[in-house]
Parts: sequence; structure tokens; C-alpha cells
Amino acid sequence: QHFSLEELVALFNLPMARHEPDCLYYSTSCASGWRFLFLDTNDISPRSSMLSKRNEAREWLEKARKPGRAALVTNCGAVGKIQLKWLQDQLTRARAATERVVLFSHSSLNETVARQGGEPDLICWNFKQVMEVIFSERDVVVCCLSGQQLHGGYGVDDMTRRGRGRVHHLGIQNAISEQDGVACFGILQLFENRIVLQGYGGVKPLTISCPKVEEAKAMHNKAEAAAAAAETQARVRRQNEELDTKQAHEAHLATEMAHTDAAALVFDIEQRKLYLVAEEEEAKEREIEKDRLALYYAGGGEEVEGAEDEGREDQLGEVGQTQERRTIDEKKETVTYGNDDKAVTEVSNKKSDSEK
Repeated sequence: QHFSLEELVALFNLPMARHEPDCLYYSTSCASGWRFLFLDTNDISPRSSMLSKRNEAREWLEKARKPGRAALVTNCGAVGKIQLKWLQDQLTRARAATERVVLFSHSSLNETVARQGGEPDLICWNFKQVMEVIFSERDVVVCCLSGQQLHGGYGVDDMTRRGRGRVHHLGIQNAISEQDGVACFGILQLFENRIVLQGYGGVKPLTISCPKVEEAKAMHNKAEAAAAAAETQARVRRQNEELDTKQAHEAHLATEMAHTDAAALVFDIEQRKLYLVAEEEEAKEREIEKDRLALYYAGGGEEVEGAEDEGREDQLGEVGQTQERRTIDEKKETVTYGNDDKAVTEVSNKKSDSEK
């Protein structure tokens, strides 16, 4: 017979908190130093009464049909996001209260238990995600019990090498697998350093050891100190790597700047050479122009024309000779008075020389 959620709550007088509609997960404490957490592994399920959760379950099943994905069965489900946050909060509170936790669920959270139970597919769809939350609080959860497997099973998730503790998984044999009239149940006894399951009928007895509260607290503190030290080392390593990267980058920039400066220096030297050559040529031009102007003014303002390069000096020499002859002729003209024939002869000689 199937019971509705309301019927189950009334039948077993469950101390549940209605965190969201159509969900059955709650916590209770029935022994000093121990907390019981009951998960709803059919939170996201094709049989949910909420359309949004049925649609989400349909998406899970669609993804499972893709190649390389694990198969999912419709008579299981997943733990929703809101319930995962609730689980995280409960584990944090349990640690603060120095409590250990026994967790109960319908579907198993361990693949070994599912295989031993005879149906490997009967497992919570997102059991890995649930276990990540459980391992986030080291040594708080001691044991996870489930009841969907027909033949039961036992497994361990051991994360001690990673500093995250160990969690035992126990699948209780299903009563429908037993013959009529045969007992199939167990009594769970909680002690300071162990959990004892007294089994009857198909339920096998089992003892699970766990550290005492003080030991667990000391182990937790040690693990936290180790994690903090590891984080510090990792942070120092990252800082050193960043520093090395920065120094390498700065060295690269310095090399590039040195090359750039060297190239700029070579360019400046070449430009300086060109400047000196141009300055020397300009000085020569100024000297030539100075000489030309001197001759110009000495010749009474007559323009001196000639070559500007190699023939300039020769032409300037010729102009100088011409100017000298002109001066001599002028002196000859001053001595022609009193002798007309001699003057005619001297003028004739002057013309002849000018024609030459």
C-alpha cells in the first residue's frame, strides 16, 4: 500500500519541517551527541506532485540517454538544490553542537551497496553531489543507511588520504525479500565510539567504529590546520609564481628597451654625422658668399657671375685681374694732358686691351 506524504507524517508522527512543498526531509536528535538526518532521495522524481520537479526529472532522464552517461531508473530520483542547502546547514549546525550524524535515505548513496543489493541502478541520481556536501564537514557523518536494496549491502567512502574523513554505508535488507513470518529488522545502538546494529532475520549484525567526540574534534582541528597550512603553501607558491612571471616580464621589457635604446643611439649618431656634414657644407657656402659679396662691393656693385662649384675660384681670380687692369687704365688717362698724340695712342692702347 502506498501512503501520501500527509498520511506518512500522521502515521509515524514525523517531526518534519516543511521546507518546501511535497518534500519529506527532516532532522531529529534521539541520543546525546547524535543527530539523525532523513533525506528525500525522490525529491526530483517523475512521480513528484509538482510540475516543475517532474520537468526537472525529465531533463535528468533525457541527459542519461546520451552516449557515455549512466542509466537512470524512474523509480529513483535526485536530491534537489534546496534540500542540499538544508543538508549543508544541518551538518554545520551538528559540528557547532559537537554532534555526530547518522543519515537515512530510501535510495543508496554508494555504488557498492547498490551492486551488493542486486540492482546497481537503484541509487540516488546525484549521489556524488550529496557526498560532496557530506564530506565538506569532516567526520560529522558516521554512517548512511538506506533501505531500497532487496538484499542489503555494505560499503565505505574513504577520503582520509585527502583529509576528508570516512563514511560507512549500510543497506538494510528489504523485508519483502523474506518469507512470511520471518523477522527482518534491526536495532541501532549508539555509543560514544561506535554504532552497533543488532540484526534480526535477514538483517546482519554490524559494528561500526568511530572516534570519540573529543578525538573527532581533535582530528578535525588537525585536519583544518593541515588544510590551512596547505592553503598557505599554495598561496605562497602562487605568489612566487606570479613574482617570477612579473620579473621575467620586466626582464623582457628591459631587454626590449635596451635594444630600442641601442637602435635609437645608432640613429642619433647617424643623424649627428649628417648634421655635421650639412653644417660643414653650409659653412663653406657662407665663406663663398662672403667672398662674392666682398668682390661685389669692391667692383662698384657689379654682379659677379660664375660657377658655384670648382670653377668659382678661377672665375673670381679673372674678375680680380680685370678689376686691376681697369684701375691701371684709369691712371693712364690722368697723364694725357699737353700731348694729344700721346693721348690718342694711350686711348687706342686702352681700347685694344679692353677688346682683348
